[in-house]
Amino acid sequence: MILFVAGSGFVAWCYRLLGTNLSPYPEVVPDHQVVERGPYRYVRHPGYGGAVVALAGLGLALQSWLALLVLIVVGIAALALRIYLEEKLMSAELGEPYARYMARTKRFIPYFW
Repeated sequence: MILFVAGSGFVAWCYRLLGTNLSPYPEVVPDHQVVERGPYRYVRHPGYGGAVVALAGLGLALQSWLALLVLIVVGIAALALRIYLEEKLMSAELGEPYARYMARTKRFIPYFW
């Protein structure tokens, strides 16, 4: 349960940092800015990393290896699709500022991917 709470807390912090840029679906809002503080300094989608940790915690709390596997596989697949859509949109709409941000940060795992 600790992983679920920690992952959820991290997601909440990341989403708070996004402020008015946060949306339930990929979109560029008026006056959209590239957020580069907190964990966004290192990765472009830190909240999704927190979500994976929370899903793993939920799977472990359910005490089912099948639930853990399904939650992780389906969760990562859904997040990978969302990341693809978000990055495509942000690149097209925000242009050079987002391209520079992409060039100096990793997508999901600091220093790796």
